[in-house]
Amino acid sequence: MADDAGREQTRKRLSQARICAAALAVIDEEGLPALNMRRLGMALGVDAMALYRHVPNKSAILEGVVELVLVGLAHDKPGDVRDRVFRFFTSLHDVLAAHPNAIPLVANAALQTGSARDRAERLLAAMRESGLDEQRVLDAFYSLESFTLGYAWLEVGGFVGELPETALFVRSNVPRGVTAGHDRYDRCLRAVLEALLNS
Repeated sequence: MADDAGREQTRKRLSQARICAAALAVIDEEGLPALNMRRLGMALGVDAMALYRHVPNKSAILEGVVELVLVGLAHDKPGDVRDRVFRFFTSLHDVLAAHPNAIPLVANAALQTGSARDRAERLLAAMRESGLDEQRVLDAFYSLESFTLGYAWLEVGGFVGELPETALFVRSNVPRGVTAGHDRYDRCLRAVLEALLNS
């Protein structure tokens, strides 16, 4: 009886935010293929069906996971446009390093969700205001985005698979956080930036 009461209390405390946070924890520790509704229910101490009272489907959970990963993107600050672009993409690299098993999800979303999209739009606007023409702005942004995602993927030895159920992207011993290669990434990013944004 006490177990039933505890499960009921847990179910009442469920929310979309809590479910997405638990999903990210599973992905971080066990890899993307390990995430399913049953495993997520176990992590939260509820039956898998209880999750559907708070989220419409697994896709909504994955979108929430991407939003959680990208919440650490740098906020734009006034200053030289190269510094602003550099800060944005180094912060993207850092959040990917913090959650390497979620890289396929972020790559699939391509900065098109929630606050990440808003921050990307502000950066694009700053690049336009700096005097770059529209084509150059878009070429530079997408080149830097691809460079950063690809670099992060190579750092953890991953590869692109089908998303999400059949992805063969599982790295259980990858250290999370800023890696030893961070300085090299910074140097490469500055070189790419200069090549793309120099007049």
